[in-house]
Amino acid sequence: MDLKALYKLSYSLYVVGTKAEDTVNAQVANTVFQINSEPATVAISLNNNNYTNELVKKSGVFSVNVLAETADLAIVGNFGFRSGRDNNKFKDYKYVEGVTGSPLLQGSNIAATLEAKVIHTFVVGTHTLFIGEIVNAENFDSNAMTYAMYHKLKNAAKPAASAAPKSKGKAYKCDVCGYVVEEGFEDLPDDWVCPICGAGKDQFSPVEEDSAAPKSKGKAYKCDVCGYVVEEGFEDLPDDWVCPICGVGKDQFSPVE
Repeated sequence: MDLKALYKLSYSLYVVGTKAEDTVNAQVANTVFQINSEPATVAISLNNNNYTNELVKKSGVFSVNVLAETADLAIVGNFGFRSGRDNNKFKDYKYVEGVTGSPLLQGSNIAATLEAKVIHTFVVGTHTLFIGEIVNAENFDSNAMTYAMYHKLKNAAKPAASAAPKSKGKAYKCDVCGYVVEEGFEDLPDDWVCPICGAGKDQFSPVEEDSAAPKSKGKAYKCDVCGYVVEEGFEDLPDDWVCPICGVGKDQFSPVE
């Protein structure tokens, strides 16, 4: 079976949120789709280990914020690489509460917003499928960011190897997603951003030689479901680590030849 066939499916990027009691949280997801027109109904798929999954089960409602093609990479890093259990993801992002109380992000990062009330829930292996009847929707004058577009922007942000001086051998690690720049960090331009999550240089910290991301013999691993690539250190990630984009486990990653 060749799961690379899944790469041919079309994905966009979304920030799915909810409010349960006094707790507001959201996460990046790439599985949101319409399943009915009357009444208008959508489905979302969230990893069972994610905090947003837990909160949607409590609240019975959710919002879908469709990322615009002009969205900053930092928004993906903020909502996709941090857990709401430990961080206030909305600290630097404006939102309003919709009719369900779920967060609706504001500004040019967003192409559209939806709110839905959960009418069915199905646990499917590692994920839960929430079926929701739409109770509110707003469309803005911008196109949605596709998953392929996200990867193109992410790769364009990577520093060229030839343009990366040694910086005295010091490595720097992203405080948000863990991406490591092994050399040349201090010589990168001030407006450079992390190619994985979009965080700025001010969100990188120097790492000691023995604490930098292990090389895993230089081998990269790619998600069989969404195509996300871990360029190094995959074999040293904890067993319960999941893909920050689609939420699958390490067993659904394959080495890149």
